Amino acid sequence: PCIVLDDEGVLDKRLKVGVINWEDIRRISLYDLQGAPYVCLELHNPEIYAARQPAWLKLASKTQRLVGMSSMSISTSGLDMDNKTLAGLIHEGCERASQRRSEVPL
Repeated sequence: PCIVLDDEGVLDKRLKVGVINWEDIRRISLYDLQGAPYVCLELHNPEIYAARQPAWLKLASKTQRLVGMSSMSISTSGLDMDNKTLAGLIHEGCERASQRRSEVPL
């Protein structure tokens, strides 16, 4: 699979940044770019992930930001689920991670 959601976070192999940790996701939004649906992830520290991307993907990310998308945007074109379903699953993963953090004794 090109997208994996697990206990650690979100891995979209096409983004070339490795796993995006649940805790690093600040907000999830949906975007449609000329008929292509995306799930946009706004991150607390996007520069950490952007530094991992190859130059050609950094250029594509810059173009996406110019039209109002986040630098970490997951295309759902060609996937077996739509962007709303994927966004919901990512939201659930963020919620579970938040609950795990609040259960850790101090």
